[in-house]
Amino acid sequence: MLAKKNLLATVLFLSLTLSAQANDISKLPPKSDPNPGKSPTLDKCDRETRAPADAVVIRTVDGDTVHVRTSIGSFSVRMLGMDTQETHFMGKSQGFWAEKASSTLAGLLPPGTALALEYGSDSCDSHGRLLAHVHKKSSSSNGLIAQTHVNAEMVKLGLAVNYCVAPDFRYCNEFSRFTQNAIDRKTGMFSDPNLELPYDFRRRLQNAPQRSY
Repeated sequence: MLAKKNLLATVLFLSLTLSAQANDISKLPPKSDPNPGKSPTLDKCDRETRAPADAVVIRTVDGDTVHVRTSIGSFSVRMLGMDTQETHFMGKSQGFWAEKASSTLAGLLPPGTALALEYGSDSCDSHGRLLAHVHKKSSSSNGLIAQTHVNAEMVKLGLAVNYCVAPDFRYCNEFSRFTQNAIDRKTGMFSDPNLELPYDFRRRLQNAPQRSY
């Protein structure tokens, strides 16, 4: 019970106080791709160019990163509001739940999937990645286009933890509730008594202070 309370306290800390620490998701190093060569050469976005909302999946990289093709080029997208365990950070993997998140996202977003990208206050980070909430398009029975919020689905499944970083707080309260539900129900990685959250893993490997994620 104590471990569960400590984990929940950490999650709530991330939801409520990261903004006060002036953190920025763009400070998170770009993911190392364990399978380079499976995507075409990726373009770097820039903050002066309007990023298109429509995209098509090239492939997923891990549980929170996907490569997409748009009308202006091919880009890496870091999914906002959530964080999954690392499959290849500084040459190390967090193991089972990292691979489970990666394979689940791959199942949700196979190559060729049509997407609508919903950007935060800044659509591009300093590494040239797009920053977005990813919505999967699909045709409904009445012929209309339905959308699945893939970031939210990963959190609901307990394969991602909420990761609200200033200034982007859209869906923050919603994702916090999803994470708390996953903790309470021991869903996904929250069923693991030895769980190390991804930002703690990165901090440990980088020997970084508490405010660095």
